Amino acid sequence: MVEPRLLILDPYHGGSHAAVTETLLKFSPLPSQSWTLPARHWKWRMGSAHLTFSKRLNQCETLPSHLLTTDMLDLSRLQGLCPRLYATHCTLLMHENQLSYPRPERDREDLHLGMININSCLAADRIWWNSEHHRDDFLSHVENLSRMLPEQGLSGVDREILERSQVLGLPLDLDEIRPHRHVQRKPGPLKIAWNHRRDQDKGAVEVLHLLADLIEEGLDFEVMLFGERFRNEPSGLAEGLERLGARVIHDAFISDRTDYLRLLAQGDVLLSTSKQENFGLSVAEAVQLGLWPLLPNALCYPELIPESQHEHCLYSSSQELKSLILQAAEQPERQPGSWYERYEAKALLASVFPITDASSHP
Repeated sequence: MVEPRLLILDPYHGGSHAAVTETLLKFSPLPSQSWTLPARHWKWRMGSAHLTFSKRLNQCETLPSHLLTTDMLDLSRLQGLCPRLYATHCTLLMHENQLSYPRPERDREDLHLGMININSCLAADRIWWNSEHHRDDFLSHVENLSRMLPEQGLSGVDREILERSQVLGLPLDLDEIRPHRHVQRKPGPLKIAWNHRRDQDKGAVEVLHLLADLIEEGLDFEVMLFGERFRNEPSGLAEGLERLGARVIHDAFISDRTDYLRLLAQGDVLLSTSKQENFGLSVAEAVQLGLWPLLPNALCYPELIPESQHEHCLYSSSQELKSLILQAAEQPERQPGSWYERYEAKALLASVFPITDASSHP
């Protein structure tokens, strides 16, 4: 027996995963609840979260009409341990995947983690992708992996995954963001914001040293650094911060959302040097706050930034990025439009979980 509601299983409740879960709870047209696990030991989460959640599900008298989980859960094993889920419509939200995720050189590739993603895709009724880039990148890796396996074990799987795929972006709580969008810029140096977690795939070291080089070229600017920090920070980060010195006017993670949005909105330019990005939630928020984005001409960004603005926002080399920063310094009052308005949470989720479908398995 199922009842018309949405259950969100978030095995890695931190960062953008947690932000999306909270937005889903706030704007879902269906009565919703979430079960979460802390954002740590991610490999163990992928390998064992289904054990934790299946026990709870099997203790429930009724199951939800809709279940949403992420790439951090083995959905196929969850269904195997909780057979009653056959009557529940299961959506798999692919934040990232373990076939194409860039790893530090010291880490060996764990193909079984990629297989968890593949099995979950095949078990899902619907696969929610945050960008076309992510979907296509994953499917190309599935095809490559198929050639490696004996007897072409994954032949045709990419087509099966594509058939149940939808590219939906990520839901944005624009009601939370709009009041903080800056209208009039205060006089002063160009304020450059970098709001990504300090991890190897976000290019933290590269951006600090690139900005330090601009000091030597005579550019007057200030830097605001946000984003989650970790115990082991990338090598070279401290040296980059030392080179920037007093140019860094903020260097701390802000957990309070209102305080974070208020301070981020004081920036003029938002930089990304990510080596891996499938939607860029932090970029989307900054753009909606009025910061001009300077982003790699790769990954998901060409499909998210209006084509008419590519030459002003996207770069293909460090030299091009420097040139764009210098251009921004000449017109610091420039602001983007509401380019991410189409991902407004209420409308997006109304299309994903229509109330008319809530009482039956779609």
